[in-house]
Amino acid sequence: MNRLATSFAELLDPQFEYVFTQGPDKATNLHEAAEHGMNCVSVAHWLLDKLTGHRLPTDMYCFEMFYSSVFEAVRAVREMRIGDLVWLGNPANGRMEDFIPDFADGQMANWGGCPVNHIGVFTGRFAWHNDPLILHASSVEGTNVVQPLSAMARVPNWSHVYGIKRLAV
Repeated sequence: MNRLATSFAELLDPQFEYVFTQGPDKATNLHEAAEHGMNCVSVAHWLLDKLTGHRLPTDMYCFEMFYSSVFEAVRAVREMRIGDLVWLGNPANGRMEDFIPDFADGQMANWGGCPVNHIGVFTGRFAWHNDPLILHASSVEGTNVVQPLSAMARVPNWSHVYGIKRLAV
């Protein structure tokens, strides 16, 4: 198995329980993640490190990643490459341009109102009809899974794709 396939396969072990509070500052390695769980941001951090060798700051969460200059936009699904990130959320929470984060003790206090609330990593493969397969830590499934983007978008809180970006550095 090649390095890319191994990186994705390692995270598909059901021992990795989804735990919202286990961000990249807490799930700093796979041993900790297996013991205490991980969230979608931890998965994105870990895979970016494995796929590119680029480590993001552990205090860079979904919102910060969305606006970070280390990522550049991917214009179309057909242009996606392995490791590209997909941000999803609930359009009922409004537009990202209108959202004003409120931070307390280094954490976003109004996270529930943020339009973008989930992130996944493109596996480099497509399902039927060029539907990208995304690896993510799923609160619905309770663990890390690979799903077509269209299936993820059927979850109301993930029903809108806010952006597809790749590491620019």
